[in-house]
Amino acid sequence: MDAKTTFSKSPSEIKRMVDRMKAAPGEALKDAAVQCKLLYDKTHETWNHKVEFGTEFKDTVKESSVTVSTQDDVYRWVNSGTKDHPIEAKRGEFLIFQKFYTPRTKPNWIGSGSSSYSGPIQKRRQVHHPGIREPRLFDVAVTEEMRKILPEWIRVELARTLSTS
Repeated sequence: MDAKTTFSKSPSEIKRMVDRMKAAPGEALKDAAVQCKLLYDKTHETWNHKVEFGTEFKDTVKESSVTVSTQDDVYRWVNSGTKDHPIEAKRGEFLIFQKFYTPRTKPNWIGSGSSSYSGPIQKRRQVHHPGIREPRLFDVAVTEEMRKILPEWIRVELARTLSTS
């Protein structure tokens, strides 16, 4: 007698397995969206200004995608940089500030530290802000990080799907 092993699955079982495998990348993207928001949150966690990010999923036969974004103006200015511009006192008669400032963030860094102020105190009705000359490019850094980890997340989700079949 020949050595022989036979495995079988009913067509409905095979269809369920295939459907779960098709859904795996989308499930991995949902998990990745949570991770992506956490990375973005690191970029502003020490700010006094609070930033909200939204998530938009697209899952069709041809494409699964997720977009994590914010419409926050301050975040956009820090992320993309600004041109020089005048600032006038609005709430009080004067703008009061110290001459030198070290920002909480750095370009291409997924994080947010403490800022520092130094120098003599200035009191002005209007100043000319030099702009944010070094855009932080948080979106570029987060996208790069997600591109590194996403293939592994999809592989893990596929493996998990196959192991539960």
